[in-house]
Formats: sequence, C-alpha cells, structure tokens
Amino acid sequence: MIDELGRMVDVDVVDDVEAFDAWRIRGFLDEQSHARPSIEELRTACSHLASTGELLEVRAGRWYALPDR
Repeated sequence: MIDELGRMVDVDVVDDVEAFDAWRIRGFLDEQSHARPSIEELRTACSHLASTGELLEVRAGRWYALPDR
C-alpha cells in the first residue's frame, strides 16, 4: 500500500484482501515518524476505526483493510 506521498505500508493478503495489522503500522511509523504508540494503542485505534466504518476488520482484533470507496 502506498500513501499519497509515496511512502509504503507493508500489507499481507488475508482472506483474499490486502490487509495490515498493528505491527505493520508500527513498522511504518518507525521509519516515517517520531510517533511511538504501543501495539495495544494501535490495535485499539484500528478497532475504533473499524467500528466507525473507516476501516474494515478482516479478522477480528488482528487484521484490517481500507474499505472500498
């Protein structure tokens, strides 16, 4: 997955969907930012975004994906 600035976020194929988890987000942040949220904070944020429809929860509490827009 590549953002609008050309930075790459690692994804894996889970249930035929390109998905990411908290560890992949953490790896991206380690390379791109000074932010250092914990894995648990990232999981909580992803879960919240899934509950609002901003993310799809591919596998409960673990894998997430961007919704089709």
